[in-house]
Amino acid sequence: TANVRCDGTQILLCEDGRDNQRLIVHLLEKASAAVTVCDDGQAGVVAALDAWRRGDPFDLILMDMSMPVMDGYAATQKLRGAGYGGSIVALTAHAMSTDRKKCIEAGCDDYMTKPLDRQIFLTTASAWSSAGAKAAVAQVSRRLAGGCEAPPSPAATSTPGDAASEPRPSANEQHADADALAAAS
Repeated sequence: TANVRCDGTQILLCEDGRDNQRLIVHLLEKASAAVTVCDDGQAGVVAALDAWRRGDPFDLILMDMSMPVMDGYAATQKLRGAGYGGSIVALTAHAMSTDRKKCIEAGCDDYMTKPLDRQIFLTTASAWSSAGAKAAVAQVSRRLAGGCEAPPSPAATSTPGDAASEPRPSANEQHADADALAAAS
C-alpha cells in the first residue's frame, strides 16, 4: 500500500465520537495534515465559515452525518446555503445506497463509510483537499502528455456543491476503479 501524504492540508473534522476523533486525527496527522476538530455540526459550521470569511478556508471538511446539536446533513446544507464551495466529505456508519444519495443531496461531495479503510480514507481525503485536487490535475496532465488517457479524478472535474451533477462514485468505488486502472497499465 502506497503512502498517501496530505502535506500542508488544513482539515476540519466534524465528529462527535471521541474514539473516531482520535483515530482520524492520528491518521491525518501521520499523513502531515493539520486537523481542527469540532464535536458537532453547529460548531463545525461556525469554524468553517469563520475560516472562509478570514480568507483561510479549510482544504477539506470531513463531516460525520449523525451528531448532536446539528447533524451533518443540516450542517452541510447550512454551509452550502451560505455559499461555501469547499470540499465536504460525509463520514457515516450507514452504508446503503440511499444513505449515500442523502449525503450527496445534502451537499456533500463524497461519502465514506465507517469503519474506515485507512488507504481509501487517506486517498479520498487527499483527492478532495485543495492540495489533492491540484496534484490530481497535475497527475492527469502528466498522463495525458505521455499519451496514456486516464480518466481525471473526481476532484479534478467536479464542482463542489453542484447538486445538479450526476452522483459521483463513492470513495470505495473510486479506489476499485484506480486499482483496475493500475492493473491495466
